[in-house]
Amino acid sequence: MFQVVKTRTFTHDVKVLMPSDVGHTEETLRTKFVYLDSDAISAFDLKTTDGTSRFLDAVVVRFFDLTDDDGQAIECTNDLRTQLLRSPNIRLALSAHYFNVVTKAPEGN
Repeated sequence: MFQVVKTRTFTHDVKVLMPSDVGHTEETLRTKFVYLDSDAISAFDLKTTDGTSRFLDAVVVRFFDLTDDDGQAIECTNDLRTQLLRSPNIRLALSAHYFNVVTKAPEGN
């Protein structure tokens, strides 16, 4: 059975490569996304920084399980969400993950 919902959201763990002294460290950014249909996605020019920024602003609802420098849990505020969405490695990871998830074909096809 296929469920038709007004607004489809999904929460996934997104692997992000963060620069470190040893090259890169893989960290997990738990992200809630909203699903957009093809018409909505086509409104964004994903070849430009501005278009990609507007796209990510539209599909990323919030982040979970964030910690500060001391490992203490912190809340995802709008300002922090905006700050994280400015990081090129985070932007790349989120965009790639979103499109991999929404276009994934069943195994064996």
